[in-house]
Amino acid sequence: MENEEFKMIELWLVKADWERTYIGTIIREIKDGKPHLKGNADIDGVIISAEADSEEALTDKLDTMCTEILDSEKRL
Repeated sequence: MENEEFKMIELWLVKADWERTYIGTIIREIKDGKPHLKGNADIDGVIISAEADSEEALTDKLDTMCTEILDSEKRL
């Protein structure tokens, strides 16, 4: 039985590189008996979010979005 009074949220490092790192959050869930992760972060005022079935996939998605946002701002 899930306790609806509490929800565990973890802090997560989102990075374009080691000089451009941000703290995000992830929430772990179980859907259809399989792990499911939801993550988000604020990248200089731009909120990114992603969902994945593994930590590695979630990290790749969030890091890629972070890099694209920061690099696209440099071009402007």
